[in-house]
Amino acid sequence: MRVRKFFCGNVTCHQRIFTERLPDIAQPWARRTLRLAQSLLAVGVALGGRAGSRLTQRLQRPTPPASLLRVLQHAPLPPTSTLHALGVDDWAWRRGHYYGTILVNLDSHGVVDLLPDRSSDAVAQWLAQHPGIAVVSRDRSSLYAGGITQGAPHAVQVVDRFHLVSNLREALEAFFLAHPTLLKEAAAQTAQALTRI
Repeated sequence: MRVRKFFCGNVTCHQRIFTERLPDIAQPWARRTLRLAQSLLAVGVALGGRAGSRLTQRLQRPTPPASLLRVLQHAPLPPTSTLHALGVDDWAWRRGHYYGTILVNLDSHGVVDLLPDRSSDAVAQWLAQHPGIAVVSRDRSSLYAGGITQGAPHAVQVVDRFHLVSNLREALEAFFLAHPTLLKEAAAQTAQALTRI
């Protein structure tokens, strides 16, 4: 590939040499063509770092895992459609020490955003920037409830499935611990019914 160089004769010019740009082939200062970058991005999205690196070795385009991850980090985010249903929960940067907030599109089951902290203000600000959300699924935390009420006051707040089942389990455990004789009687009746069969 040949490109032309242009020289500026003006002594006050900060940049003396100009090179011809090829926007259909490569970005300025790029070390790989656009086509190769797109194929590496596809491999990185599908397989990640190590597995993607093994595949690029087989494809005669050896790329270290760290380079694939860098390609992923610099890739533009896909355009998001307007959200209808959103899931809000916490996640651990470092378990027991630092927590953030994860936002999930409940229609497509994809991660929409990761907030750096676990606070109602961060959730409220994010929701205020993304109007049109009708349903927000959350855990039982009053922290998120306050943020959702501030950021999306018209959205319906529901409990997610995990916490709904967790609530049911806790209620059943409390009932069985409060009434152990009923549990023993039910077990005895079940055992008698099974021996009759």
